[in-house]
Amino acid sequence: RGEVPLWVGVLGVPVCVVAGFAVAWWGLPGLFLGALGLYGVLSAAYSLWLKTVPLLDVLALAGLYTVRILAGGWATGIPLSGWFLTFAVFFFLSLAFLKRYVELRSTTEAHVPRRGYISGDEELVRTFGGVSGHLAVLVFVLYVNSPAVVPLYREPRWLWLSVPLLLYWMMRLWLVAHRGQMHEDPVAFVLRDGVSYAVAAGLLLVFMVASL
Repeated sequence: RGEVPLWVGVLGVPVCVVAGFAVAWWGLPGLFLGALGLYGVLSAAYSLWLKTVPLLDVLALAGLYTVRILAGGWATGIPLSGWFLTFAVFFFLSLAFLKRYVELRSTTEAHVPRRGYISGDEELVRTFGGVSGHLAVLVFVLYVNSPAVVPLYREPRWLWLSVPLLLYWMMRLWLVAHRGQMHEDPVAFVLRDGVSYAVAAGLLLVFMVASL
């Protein structure tokens, strides 16, 4: 976004890259090292080119978030199911579209600076983002209704209570953005949003009850 002096990046990038790979090489599994390399390549491609290409930019952002999940699973040895990764892809794709939608709503120019979108794309971006969010919830519904939940939860039927919570949270984010009340990155907004914390607490409670 041009808010950091160039010399900070020139000095900071090699230091951070070397330090990150050194820590990964020293005490983490090889798969994590591969995820770190993939994340670095994809992040560089996004910063240098992909962020200016409509649609590819949001796919890259969703991919970056998903690679983080993969890296966390490989670093801790926690297996990640296909259900969870599929949910994550659509979930983060919706947030990426939401980020672009907020930028389109905030700009008064015909083109969003340093992006490939124009002001006329606003409605289409909103549609893509809303559909992606609801697809994430649909994947979760299919998971709750699948045999995969039986060995993991004592009372999996309670998981159905999380569906309206997810739907409400997703739709509320888009409603807030549509009303022009979101003036920042969606992730930053969520971290300061009391309703999001209440929904997260509700989801945690539902999963705890389903596990007891």
